[in-house]
This record gives sequence, structure tokens and C-alpha cells, in this order.
Amino acid sequence: LLLAFRSSRLGAAPLLQDFGVPEQRWGNTELVVRAANDGPIKRHIDMGGKKHMLIIFNVGLTSRNVVWPCTGEEVAITLESGDAIAFDGLTDHAAPCILDNTSPFPEHFWAGRNRVGVLVREVSKGVKKLCQSK
Repeated sequence: LLLAFRSSRLGAAPLLQDFGVPEQRWGNTELVVRAANDGPIKRHIDMGGKKHMLIIFNVGLTSRNVVWPCTGEEVAITLESGDAIAFDGLTDHAAPCILDNTSPFPEHFWAGRNRVGVLVREVSKGVKKLCQSK
């Protein structure tokens, strides 16, 4: 399952809230801030090892992202500010680069020079595994 959401402009974002139960709070919400000159986030699977949905919401600079779903085929996607992607959190993924001068807020002291990835992980119970173990 791979879903991508496009937004023509960034609206007001709701406050983030952790909906996990105490024994499952292994990092359900995370902010990853990067600038255009930062190194790549290489191919990886998120820590935690629990079946979960991963949603990445992009704010600020545009990011190049790659996901390798069950098929093993590489899926490249460019996330502009306001875009989101959602997929099985046990899927290989990467964020190789951030593109400079791409923010819809070029004059803003922070959002004009950075990208924040808002990662939301929701632990799933009773969901059938979509892919066979590697």
C-alpha cells in the first residue's frame, strides 16, 4: 500500500497528538528537520519492528523520496510543501536529497531554508502482513 497526497498550498495544520497506548510508544511522532546541504537519509526501515502505518507530511523545502514496496520496485516521489505519503512502516524507504530554493515561503527565516518531515506512526493490531518477510 502506497498513498501519496498532494496539496496545492499549505493550510493550517492540526496539532499532533500521540494516540498510541503506553506500551506501544516507541516513537509514534517524529520531526526530521533537514537543509538542502544535509547528507542523504539512505535506504532503511524504521526502528521499532512493529507493524505500523507511516505517514510523512512535508513542510518547507521539497524533498526527493524513494520507497521500495512489496514488489521490490523502486518508487521515486517528490514531496513539495504540503504533500504527504503513507505506507507500511516496515517498508524500505529513503530521502536522498532536499532541494534548495523550493519552499513556498522563500522569505521566511526558517521555512524558506529547511524541510521538516512530520512522521506519524500508528501501530496496527490484527492487520495481515502485506509482504513476506525478507
